[in-house]
Amino acid sequence: MATTIMGHFEKKLPKEATLKKLLDVLGSLMKNVTGPEEFLRRMPPLFSKVEGRACREPLVRMIEGLAENPETAEDVRKLLKIVSDLESWDRSRVDEPDQDRRHAAYASLNEIWNSDKLIDLDVLRIFIHAHFYTYSTIHDISLRTSSAANLRLLIEYLSKSGYKENEKAVVLNSDLIHIVSLGLRSSVDVVREESIRCLTSLVDRFTEHNHLKQLAQLRNADEDVDFFTLSDECLRLLNYTMGIATWSKYVSCLDYWLKHLSKQEENQKAIIRIIVAVIDAFHYEVGDVAETLDENGSNEARINTRDKLNKDILPRLSKCINGKSAELGVHRKARTATTKHYSEDDDIQRAPVALATVKLLQKVPDSIRSQYLHGVILKLCSLMISRSMNVRDTARKVTIQVCECLGPRYLPVIIKEMKLIMNKGFQVHVMIYTVHTLLGAMRDVLKSGDMDPCLEDILDIIVQEQFTAVSEEKEVGEIKAEVSEAKKNPTPGFAPASQLILIHQMLVTNTEKMKTVTGGQKEPTDSEFLEEEHKSCLLLPPEPKRIGVLVKPVLKSRSHIFLEFALQLLGALITGKHFDRNDPEHIKRLDPFVPLIIRSLEFKYEKSFTQLIIMGDTPFLTDKHVSLLLSYVEIDVLDPNRQATAFALIKALVRKKVEHSQIAEVMKKLQELSITSSFPHIRTQCREVLCEFIGNHPCSDDPQKHIEWFIAQLAYELEDGRLSAADMLNSLFSRLQPAILNSSCFFNVSKMGTMLFNEESVKCKRFIAAALNKLLASVSDSARADVFSACSDWLELQGEEQEGARSIAVDLLAQISKIEKNAFAPHFRMVLPALRAIFASESLFSNNSERTISGICYGIATMLQSMGEEAREVFALEDFCALFDSLEPLMKCEGSSAIRLSAASLIGQCLSHYDLAFFTPERASELMGWCCWQLRDKQLAEDVALQASKILMVISHHLTHEQFTTLVEKLAHICHFEISHQPNLSLKRSTCFKMAAALVVHQEDSFKVNTTIEHFLPLLVREMNRKSAKGKA
Repeated sequence: MATTIMGHFEKKLPKEATLKKLLDVLGSLMKNVTGPEEFLRRMPPLFSKVEGRACREPLVRMIEGLAENPETAEDVRKLLKIVSDLESWDRSRVDEPDQDRRHAAYASLNEIWNSDKLIDLDVLRIFIHAHFYTYSTIHDISLRTSSAANLRLLIEYLSKSGYKENEKAVVLNSDLIHIVSLGLRSSVDVVREESIRCLTSLVDRFTEHNHLKQLAQLRNADEDVDFFTLSDECLRLLNYTMGIATWSKYVSCLDYWLKHLSKQEENQKAIIRIIVAVIDAFHYEVGDVAETLDENGSNEARINTRDKLNKDILPRLSKCINGKSAELGVHRKARTATTKHYSEDDDIQRAPVALATVKLLQKVPDSIRSQYLHGVILKLCSLMISRSMNVRDTARKVTIQVCECLGPRYLPVIIKEMKLIMNKGFQVHVMIYTVHTLLGAMRDVLKSGDMDPCLEDILDIIVQEQFTAVSEEKEVGEIKAEVSEAKKNPTPGFAPASQLILIHQMLVTNTEKMKTVTGGQKEPTDSEFLEEEHKSCLLLPPEPKRIGVLVKPVLKSRSHIFLEFALQLLGALITGKHFDRNDPEHIKRLDPFVPLIIRSLEFKYEKSFTQLIIMGDTPFLTDKHVSLLLSYVEIDVLDPNRQATAFALIKALVRKKVEHSQIAEVMKKLQELSITSSFPHIRTQCREVLCEFIGNHPCSDDPQKHIEWFIAQLAYELEDGRLSAADMLNSLFSRLQPAILNSSCFFNVSKMGTMLFNEESVKCKRFIAAALNKLLASVSDSARADVFSACSDWLELQGEEQEGARSIAVDLLAQISKIEKNAFAPHFRMVLPALRAIFASESLFSNNSERTISGICYGIATMLQSMGEEAREVFALEDFCALFDSLEPLMKCEGSSAIRLSAASLIGQCLSHYDLAFFTPERASELMGWCCWQLRDKQLAEDVALQASKILMVISHHLTHEQFTTLVEKLAHICHFEISHQPNLSLKRSTCFKMAAALVVHQEDSFKVNTTIEHFLPLLVREMNRKSAKGKA
């Protein structure tokens, strides 16, 4: 039997529950099996395959059973004891490994690996797989490090031990290389790193292995040199190869890596290094190539190279340098998920491409260089104003290298660009520091006259640093902490001796200028004294003149504003208290305004037409006028800049009931626009116009046609359109007369009920239900009675194909109950037998989906809530008692938490009208059992737990002492169950603890309080002391 089960494990591991049971069986058999060596040989792979504490503990019990087997050798028993210690757990803590036992086991193994003693190879293989599982799954750093280090010592032990070569090869191929391969494929960085260290040990110790000896060539005594030296050598080789390659090979290589860079791959830094190496290898002479072909066509290849650089390579390099700058320039709300995050590594990595591009530009003609060089300099300047210190330092270093590459000729250009771009906030400090750095780096190569083009800029920078607010900001601690460039770097002063020499030289040079002027000089007059007198500080200086070209204001573009304002003023004066309409003098004052008002009517302003239509008592528009206005509305309703005026105009036409054949066409377009438009305000405006039109305007069709059209739009593919259709139906049902709605009430209700059943969006369902409620509330009692009669018939339909009809019927009955309130009680008695038959049916779950069953439960709860106090009389009915008792399968439905929640909600609604005659002690005990079953369920959801606890809290006040004791014991057992079987979860315990607290607070019976404390106090103490470990339940 044990052999059969072990063979089953070698094919494929079963599910966790089955695996645990089989391992428990094997653990019991291992003590008595014959030939334990065979089972020991087949067990090592299980130690890396079996996952989870629940299954590994039976696996360890198998090892302990083999250790207790009398046929097992004594030395093997000691090793198996170490295996058991490696998998030990701390009984005093939840899900905590036993640190002391495990580290003691590692210490024992270290002694074995450092000795020359040979151990059983099968146990050695168990150690290999156990170590791999520990460092690949455990989160404790010390245990993970110890297991990986022990595995590396095991590899050294195996290489130097005296086992036969074929035995070593079996362990190496089937175990060590296998687990290292699994670790290298892991998605966890730590596991991959430890596996690489193990692979290094394998390569160092087994140099003659067929596969490992190929990796030995990549090893080096210095670990840091291993990969990076190889990478650098590969780059040098690539640079040399591209330096002698033909133009076609060079272009294809550069194009290949530029395409890789645009794919946003992970190894961006390596790709950029390759691109820089390829650009540095550019060796084609195109600097002095002519613009046209020679007579003999000898420079055709050079011209093609130059054109390829100008039209393809250099633009792509510029894009490469910019990186994500263009994407980040978009407004943050318009960015996509891939462009909204900024990474400074992107800028740091792409900065070296700028230097390589500058070196490439030195080898091209001046016309091409001037075209692209300025963009590279601007990009470096923009990087230097980054908030990231790393980005600024990298950009500054690259800028210095660019200056050294271009020479002193371009230094003034760079300084001017930095002065223009970095001109506010911390950027000024960065600019000053960078200019100092550039001048210091170029000091040895600068010659007389090189700095003349930017001398004024440098003097401005010096003045700005020494004599403006910038110098004061260098004293602010916060600024110095955030911007390292703002730290003071004072220039060393003159020595005292040097100061004296300088003063002496200045005095000698200017002595002649300081001598007193001899006679003959004219004395200054009084007027000259007055000219030198200081002007008063109270005199205001002249207004500064505007720099640049004066923009002429376009009066015509804003004339309508002045006109509207003037008319508003005139209207306010006429309608105010100061104007007397009966006074002839006042009337005469209006004469000058009459021609102006008549002229203003000639302007083509939309608001004037709208106001004239609204205020006019008699129709003054001809068919031609209306046609023009409707054409204008038809076009401008689609223009975002003119929609407001267009909608105002069409509303005015509709309210004045202006008749025209074109109005129906416009309304049809607005009707479509109310569904298809992507802008909420447009849909709202269209619905408002249609509400004014339908049923009120002479040109309006039968309102039922519009209602049917909008009901059909409830199946529109986009949610916004369906919401708009439901909102429109709600508005129509509110505005239209009951006489119009009565004739087609049943048709509309049945159609909308179908749409409600098919709708998946919760928000749309709520809108459709509101529209249905408005329709049923607006129609007469007879029309509503027809709907109720149809719902009664639909509830009695049987079979899976009639599921939709039953669900629609319950939804409609719930809406009717909300309208009729207490008057719905007689109707509920009529449909109660049908509802009872649905729940009592053996094919309840086969004929109805989860959604339908939960919908029926919620519908019945809504009916009971709507009936109010009348619901108490329903509890006495035999059919309702049978319906209530048939809720047990729903409360214990294992496959659906939604059904359990809906059934619990229905019971909660029944409990809101608590009736002692209905909730007998037997029925209360049943309820208690149902709710405790829900709380004990392994797949317990938070909302189900909350509803079940509410039910238990209500019935707890009406339980006998015996029943209350049973309830508290069940709740305590639920806590024990979670501690034993689901120690990582806490929902059951937290729910039970909350209930226990509520029972103690709200119960006045001392017996019930003492019972609750007696059962829950040990559990609370256990939680407070963190003693809830598995196995102590």
